[in-house]
Amino acid sequence: MPKFIETNSVMYPTFVQFHYQSMIALVVVFGIHLSAGLYHRFMKSDKYGVLNRMSFWGKD
Repeated sequence: MPKFIETNSVMYPTFVQFHYQSMIALVVVFGIHLSAGLYHRFMKSDKYGVLNRMSFWGKD
């Protein structure tokens, strides 16, 4: 695959840090989303079918 831009050794640490922080934020948001679904399923008795709507196997 051809290089579209040259390697920039000055900006590399900044992009690595940004990539790492973005990954952490995505994992945190995913964890909150999953926790909310489980909360609705087990604590709220899932009267709205939230976990089924979030899952791949659920039906609307």
